[in-house]
Amino acid sequence: MRSHSYNNSHRADLAPRPDFVPHKSGRRGLSPREMAAQRGGRPAYAHDGGAGGRAVVEPVCWLMDYWLGRYHGFIEAPTTTAPEVISVPRRPGLQLGAEPYTGPGRPKDLIPGE
Repeated sequence: MRSHSYNNSHRADLAPRPDFVPHKSGRRGLSPREMAAQRGGRPAYAHDGGAGGRAVVEPVCWLMDYWLGRYHGFIEAPTTTAPEVISVPRRPGLQLGAEPYTGPGRPKDLIPGE
């Protein structure tokens, strides 16, 4: 994921309502969809930021959020049984990743319990 810049400090909808007691910055937080891609915790009150498209971030934070949502029941498991949606078709002769290791085994004194 490329980390693009974002600027939301000008938005009037981020000002708190009269009955809202703000935390930290005195403004409302942002959705992750309105911010740059970031690792780990995302500061919801940082209304401006990003890297101008010059940084690439792995999608770990979205995967973690998804699986936490699944674990706690906020996101339901897919109900489809269509094989083209829930599986990856095999391609004969296509080697993905590194070749399997064929070298010598580990020394016995390094293997726990042996």
